Amino acid sequence: MANSQSVDGSARFSEYGAQRSSGGVDIADVLMSLQSPGERRQPVRPQQQAQMQAQLEPQPQSEKQLEPQQASVQQSCGKKAEVNFLDKGHTVTFGNGLNTTVYQKLKARGQTGGAARGRGLEYDVRISEEGCSKTVAIDVFRSEPIQVAMPVKNGETDCIWDRIYQHELEHVRITLTTPKSFEEDIRGIAENSTNPASEMIRLIWRIEKETARRHDQFHKFESRISPPRGCKPTFRNMTW
Repeated sequence: MANSQSVDGSARFSEYGAQRSSGGVDIADVLMSLQSPGERRQPVRPQQQAQMQAQLEPQPQSEKQLEPQQASVQQSCGKKAEVNFLDKGHTVTFGNGLNTTVYQKLKARGQTGGAARGRGLEYDVRISEEGCSKTVAIDVFRSEPIQVAMPVKNGETDCIWDRIYQHELEHVRITLTTPKSFEEDIRGIAENSTNPASEMIRLIWRIEKETARRHDQFHKFESRISPPRGCKPTFRNMTW
């Protein structure tokens, strides 16, 4: 609200300072009228009048020069995940004493051919920290190559041997590729798990179970395919 007060015939004061009324009262007269009673009025010089005028008029606030704040550069921190599949491949042995037990087991079950044997799937969790960054690397591997045991090949065009060999190589492929189909799950453990080693124990069990299912599926599929005539595998012409 504006605060108004009349002095010597109508000078109006507002929150914005002294203003000249319609009657044309000079600001000097107004200032003189505000002096205490009994004081002798001194003539106001033009310079003094200007100073008094400046004191009554609102002074613009000085704008503070704001210096641009430099953005604090924070070190890039985070968690990095790595997944590695260490593939040692396979080796093939045939016609030696190491395969005798394979031959005996196959014959006892009424099966013909060779065998692909691999050690259980293993894993290793490696955690490294540098500054505020953290890297969780998970390696999935088998400690040895998959061992393929084969009978002796009977000549260059032994279709029985070739059929058995391709059969065992498909088992090798299934064993080596199945873990890689779980890469997204393994990466999720590396990125999010607070106990990746414990999580990997359960996941390894799932991978091995899926590997066994795919081997069984392959056998069922192959059993529906008739071998070429005269090329059905038997033990009669196999040498171990």
